[in-house]
Amino acid sequence: MAKQSKQFLGALDSISAGNKPTPVSEPAQAKPAGRYYAPSRQGKQLVGGHLPPQYKRTLKMLSAETGKSQEELLRGALDMLFTAQRIELR
Repeated sequence: MAKQSKQFLGALDSISAGNKPTPVSEPAQAKPAGRYYAPSRQGKQLVGGHLPPQYKRTLKMLSAETGKSQEELLRGALDMLFTAQRIELR
């Protein structure tokens, strides 16, 4: 630690003696990247809701039992709801 203190003091002495450090050029501003969307999500919208934990647990169990994804199960459930209400997709 004493060695680091001597190096630090030496650096301070050289600065105070008029030896100014060379300025560091600022890096070029990076352009912010656009949002990435997975190709499988192109042209789709998220439909969700805040439900009690039992819904999530049951949906996961049903997905495991049927081998269908949760998305497929939700799409089917919404299709049944729209059919029962006599509403066509627009």
